[in-house]
Amino acid sequence: MPKDWPPVSKDRDDDQFLWVALAGDAEYIISDDKHLLKLKGSFIIPIGTPENFFEWVKIAHPMPRPDW
Repeated sequence: MPKDWPPVSKDRDDDQFLWVALAGDAEYIISDDKHLLKLKGSFIIPIGTPENFFEWVKIAHPMPRPDW
């Protein structure tokens, strides 16, 4: 990642993941990293733990119930 790119998180090493998520049009960032989780709710892409992700998927992409 170029050094002249603006920092996004407090841990500069984490910024590469945020920039890639933006460039790749990610819908969600799954992480247990404490620096990334501090951005939860303030970054344009939702960020959360694996557990948070499964709850988000149930809401954002609900599965249709079968018509048995």
